[in-house]
Amino acid sequence: GDVVLDPMGGSGTVAIEAAYHFNVDATSSDNDRETTSAAVQAVVEARPHLVGRCVVRDLDATKLAPSGENGHEEVCEGGPIPRGSVDRIVADTPFGQRCRWDVRRELPLVLESIGHVLNPSGGRAVLLMKGYRRLEGLVADQTRLRLVERREVNIGGYLCYALVLAHAK
Repeated sequence: GDVVLDPMGGSGTVAIEAAYHFNVDATSSDNDRETTSAAVQAVVEARPHLVGRCVVRDLDATKLAPSGENGHEEVCEGGPIPRGSVDRIVADTPFGQRCRWDVRRELPLVLESIGHVLNPSGGRAVLLMKGYRRLEGLVADQTRLRLVERREVNIGGYLCYALVLAHAK
């Protein structure tokens, strides 16, 4: 099956649902230990019902790739994710309601990390975001990823965007 990653996994819902409905190797990661602890518990409770494999890792979405490949010397706890090894990335990015995210500083690093770990042969990343213009500008300024599709989504009265990325050809 495919390899699915949620690099902003929070409580692990996306990875759990992917492993529940599909025969995939799903990973939920987050840079907040308290949140990943909750995700571990959720995966343990869901494990008897999963058709795929689901794991939780302490990873920072800005530092997914092996050391030196994304300009960072730190190596992720549990090891980095190998280059090109992820088929699908699904991330519900912070909207700034419950957790802080410095989108100006961190989004370029997240996109760089995604570009390193996403499979260049058909891999796709879907980011759920409050806005899209900053991402469009960043993608236009680099050569690794391209924006494939943008869809408006209404979630509980919030207008947001599902942005689909793939490797540039």
